[in-house]
Amino acid sequence: AQTEEVIRTQTEDIKVTESENIEKLCISNQKLKLNSEEDVAEFTKLLIAHPEIKIVAFNGNTIGVEAATALANALKDNNS
Repeated sequence: AQTEEVIRTQTEDIKVTESENIEKLCISNQKLKLNSEEDVAEFTKLLIAHPEIKIVAFNGNTIGVEAATALANALKDNNS
C-alpha cells in the first residue's frame, strides 16, 4: 500500500506518494510568505524524504531567514 502525503499551500494541494520518483519541487509564483521553520516544514520533510530531488524552484514567494536556513539544511541533508 502506498502512503500519500499532502502538502498544502495557500493555493493548492500537492499530493506525493512515497514510491514516486520526484526530481523537481516547484512552488513557484504561489505568493507564499514563508518566514519560519514551521512554514517550510512540509517542504523540508519532502526534500529529506526524496533525495532524488534535483531541482527546487521557490521563486515568486517570500522566504525569511529562518525558513531559508531550514530549507538550506534540508537540501544539505538531501544527498543528491
